[in-house]
Amino acid sequence: MLFKRLSLVGVLGIAVVGADVLSKRLAEAALSHGVEVALTPFLNLRLGFNPGISFGLFPIGSASGVAILIAVQGVIIAGMVIAAMWSRLLLERAAFSLIIGGAVGNVIDRARDGLVTDFLDLHLQGWHWPTFNIADMAICFGVAMLLWTSVSARRVSDDKLYPK
Repeated sequence: MLFKRLSLVGVLGIAVVGADVLSKRLAEAALSHGVEVALTPFLNLRLGFNPGISFGLFPIGSASGVAILIAVQGVIIAGMVIAAMWSRLLLERAAFSLIIGGAVGNVIDRARDGLVTDFLDLHLQGWHWPTFNIADMAICFGVAMLLWTSVSARRVSDDKLYPK
């Protein structure tokens, strides 16, 4: 049973990390910093680099600050893996997997050069959401799924999917 729980976390998490790292490298190769490429009336590609924790908040200016942030993120990721292992709810484990994969993708980026690469610019009538990436989307979807499982009356557990 534990292997089934970990396999979802591993497969989904690795898929998110792979998609995130690949998309960031493609964005870095194809886009110029700060130049917008319109995809739709509400979505642009715009290369940017986040020196902060989230949405550019609390920028980290030193190598030791980056190392401390990576260490803290590592502890949080380890906690998420443990929570995913103990979860009996399939949707909850999937949510943890998305969060873990997104967090690992951003940690890889930050460890590489101290910054997180962002390239998706969502906007509406002149208002722009802070530029983000695939990892950020996975984290947001994962959090939304966790919230959903916490308020949902219908929960799908392993016991229902895999009867003993």
